[in-house]
Amino acid sequence: MTIPRSSLLVLPAIAAIAAVGAACSPEEKGGTPITGTLNSASGESAPLTISEEVRGGSFSLSATLDGEVISGSGSWGCFAPLPPEYVNFDIEASDESTFGFFLSIDPAVWTTGSHPIGDQVRLLVAAPDRFGAASSGTIVITKAPPLGQVDQPGANCGFSITGPIALEGEKDR
Repeated sequence: MTIPRSSLLVLPAIAAIAAVGAACSPEEKGGTPITGTLNSASGESAPLTISEEVRGGSFSLSATLDGEVISGSGSWGCFAPLPPEYVNFDIEASDESTFGFFLSIDPAVWTTGSHPIGDQVRLLVAAPDRFGAASSGTIVITKAPPLGQVDQPGANCGFSITGPIALEGEKDR
């Protein structure tokens, strides 16, 4: 399953739905509420780009969603804002069949260092029939090239996340 960058536009809505999922009865929702844990995720070096074809290597993911292990590795993308459609820095990885990892970071906090997950940093882990969003936790941006270096040689992104970070979401019925 390829989830294009355009799907990140709905990330805030998905995260909001996941956060209030426990307050809704199953009859009011499309899926069954689930929980999970992000154990770790990291990406060592991906070029900052606006092209969906440009990828970096050294991505890894370890999580569980409703008891199912979600793990992955391989390439990942680090996308610069491209207003008006894409207002954040977006990190995504997927093997196109078993996992998806999505991180959306407000330009106001696009700097190296630790950043709390919340309004300015959103995180989503997905599998073909389920997803989980984080509403708390911390990410570490290890490489944050400035916007002016988009598609320039050596302008690479990097991040790491060490859990456990709680995930809430849904799975298909």
